[in-house]
Amino acid sequence: MMKSFTVGQLYFLYRFLDDGCVVPTIESLFFLGENIFPGEEGPDRWFFQDAASYVRGGPFSTERPSGLARESSKRPEGQLWEFTEDQVQDLLSATELGAKLTSLGAD
Repeated sequence: MMKSFTVGQLYFLYRFLDDGCVVPTIESLFFLGENIFPGEEGPDRWFFQDAASYVRGGPFSTERPSGLARESSKRPEGQLWEFTEDQVQDLLSATELGAKLTSLGAD
């Protein structure tokens, strides 16, 4: 079942830094929208912005600068994250993140 996301809502990418799944990390990301760049073709993409730059300056413009790669890319003002349908399933709401941490025994 495909998750639904709300533009401007905060989501979390929970993953591990190591192969043994011992060192977790959480990225805080604001949802910008699906297929936000006009004129692009191909599979659906979901776009998120790092929380620090979103809070500092608001959402990125949907006008893609020339030469900006389709992959997640670092930009001077922050980071734009791009996910495929399979990848976006890993994003968690605050409630889902809380449940995940609770199940792991984190306080």
